[in-house]
Amino acid sequence: MDARELNRQQDEQLLKTGVVDRELFFDLHNAHGYDAASSVGWARGKLEVLAARLRSGAGLRVYEPTLQGEVEIGAASAVEFFAWVLRHFPHTLPLQTEGAA
Repeated sequence: MDARELNRQQDEQLLKTGVVDRELFFDLHNAHGYDAASSVGWARGKLEVLAARLRSGAGLRVYEPTLQGEVEIGAASAVEFFAWVLRHFPHTLPLQTEGAA
């Protein structure tokens, strides 16, 4: 399977589940920390999938390292999501917000 197909499948799964588990969190963290356009762009893409899920009315469950566990972010909690993004992945902002309510 090539990288594009793997990335597409990851995006579909993320849109379906809305889960950023510990492994994905650290993949995002490492990509963000590498601070290259391609790696930050990859992380931004995943976070935009999550933002799209929120816009569709579905919630998220994201890993929060300070708690060493996952927290729920309700569908109406876009501010909470963007605060989480700002805390952990500030170089990915601004995210695409087309269609935001």
